[in-house]
Amino acid sequence: MLEDLMVQIKNANQEAFKQLYERYSHKVFNYLHRKSDRQLAEDLAQTTFVKVFERASTYKSEYPVSAWIYTIAKNLLMDTYRKRQRGYTHLERLKNLFIDDHAAELEKMWRDLLIDLKLLDDKNREIILMRYKEGLEFDEIAKKLDTSVVNARKLLSRANQSLKVLLETESE
Repeated sequence: MLEDLMVQIKNANQEAFKQLYERYSHKVFNYLHRKSDRQLAEDLAQTTFVKVFERASTYKSEYPVSAWIYTIAKNLLMDTYRKRQRGYTHLERLKNLFIDDHAAELEKMWRDLLIDLKLLDDKNREIILMRYKEGLEFDEIAKKLDTSVVNARKLLSRANQSLKVLLETESE
């Protein structure tokens, strides 16, 4: 029974862990592979079982072992996607449009965006243009605005939010 294996794994029994791994590794891989590419599924399946071993002491026997394992796998996948989203900036999206031969679409988008930017206050417009048109990094923006890098990030976030509200209001 899986719950018995978990008791043994809690006591650092590597043979019990090996048995659990052999029973569930392919199932966890298949679950992850349905939601991601093969390489990511392989990596996350391995990481899932590392976490199972490391966190065995936190397992509560009133829950099925399989559900606990799948929860770990799901959380790892969600964390990975969240991290990827954070790293995928607006600037990268614009660059990808160029790469994908969508230059005409990009030019129209940029013209429309410039019209919308005119409706923003000067400070918000300035920081958006520095970041997305000029492609400046946050340390460069901070120097130009004579502020800290952290504050430059906050200012851009607020400017983006203002633009988002403006665009949503305009589309209604």
